[in-house]
Amino acid sequence: LWIIFDGERGLDYGGVSREWFLLLSREIFNPYYGLFEYSTIDNYTLQINPLSGIFNEEHLKYFRFIGRIIGMAIYHGKLLEAFFIRPFYKMLLSKSITLTDMESVDREYYQSLKYILDNDPAELDLYFVVSEEVFGELREHELKPDGQNIQLTEQNKQEYIELVIKYRFIQRIVTPMNAIKQGFQDILPLDSIKMFDEKEVELLISGLGEINVNDWRTYAMYKGGYTPENAVIQWFWKAIGSFNTEERTRFLQFVTGTSRLPMNGFRELWGSSGPQLFTIEKWGDRTKLPRAHTCFNRLDLPPYENYQELRQKLVQAMEMSEAFEDHLSVFMDMNWISFFGWILLPQVGGVLGGVVAAKQIKTWYDKLLKPAWHPPNAIFGPVWTILYLFMGIASYLIARDGQGPFRTLALTFYFIQLFLNWSWTSIVFVFHQLGAALVILLILFINIFICVLQFWQINSYASMLLVPYLIWVGFASALAMSIWQLNSPYAQSPPRRQRPAPDPYQQ
Repeated sequence: LWIIFDGERGLDYGGVSREWFLLLSREIFNPYYGLFEYSTIDNYTLQINPLSGIFNEEHLKYFRFIGRIIGMAIYHGKLLEAFFIRPFYKMLLSKSITLTDMESVDREYYQSLKYILDNDPAELDLYFVVSEEVFGELREHELKPDGQNIQLTEQNKQEYIELVIKYRFIQRIVTPMNAIKQGFQDILPLDSIKMFDEKEVELLISGLGEINVNDWRTYAMYKGGYTPENAVIQWFWKAIGSFNTEERTRFLQFVTGTSRLPMNGFRELWGSSGPQLFTIEKWGDRTKLPRAHTCFNRLDLPPYENYQELRQKLVQAMEMSEAFEDHLSVFMDMNWISFFGWILLPQVGGVLGGVVAAKQIKTWYDKLLKPAWHPPNAIFGPVWTILYLFMGIASYLIARDGQGPFRTLALTFYFIQLFLNWSWTSIVFVFHQLGAALVILLILFINIFICVLQFWQINSYASMLLVPYLIWVGFASALAMSIWQLNSPYAQSPPRRQRPAPDPYQQ
């Protein structure tokens, strides 16, 4: 999923799509449109509006669209800014709704039903009928045929409670809920979430509501010289702790692109290429505002001189909310020395190899037998230049974003393939060993494939940058195999001796 906002230059490494789901969910779940309404317990928990068809004749199409959005959010690991009553999640899972669920939706109604359950209801003079107000008009609904003549008694009160719950949570909204399920199944099979209970599904869709500062601090990382004991870091967490709930939520959205957390808190924050803990990196000077990179859950924090200055700058940064990396800020984020170092490393080896090969192409390589599909020699130089550029960018991204043993392992395989790449040039054009060169190419292909897999765990874009390299080396291996077969005496089969035809006149 790749999101581009009209009129903005944000690059979607994860932050833009998180923001898109956030903004979209605010609109489609807005009670103003009549599809949903707030529950009676607060002004943010939503339930399906049983009168949605009156407000919008095409409400079922919208509910199916909403089901698709919920499925997409779960599939892509994004969160929605929408919180539903507990029965909504149970209906999504096709689970039974009980009296206990009523308590989380309408406490007064729950108390009434609980009283009926715990006492003899005969004196209440109730019947199997429920009343509700619709646009100022009181309407009655029979819970079962001829319900207006069936009095509530001690013997049938359990049936009455079950029918009330069924009507309140199922019958009134069964058609819109089925449309949501249908839309969800357009993206994901419902069975894929039935391993979860309703509480876990709520967390999958909406994440955690409360922000635990201690949990946040426990799973934070530091770069650029900052450590947990650094005074600036101590001031930062003091500032976060001083924020009220709204400010803390806004700051979380500022640095991650979403106001909600995954179901297991900060330890499961995701970035552009997988798990990415919140990171604070030392950057700039005290004249600059903190800068957020939502795609990497990273905050660039200047070394301010005191707590008051740091807190003020954090608030200003939130208010400006310039969190998305446009083309300029992506390059500003780079350590230029490191970037050019990683870029130049493979290019230097490529240039030296090109110098060695140039001397041998006319005197030796052009004289070899080659298959008809051998490309012109002029193509090899530009292709390798581009591939080395991609390799350099990919290695820089891994060096920048990788952490711990994953980074070490990925870069180890990278340097191994780089050594094999350079060795191949010498073996072919200096020592003229076509067979050995073919073996090295095959080993190189396997090593690059491992690099692609290792890079993917750290940065998916770095991994994709190596795919053209992998394809080209696969092609080069096939070409080397063909050239070796055409030119190596060990690969060529000796001509078979033909027996002379028998003389028909010779006995």
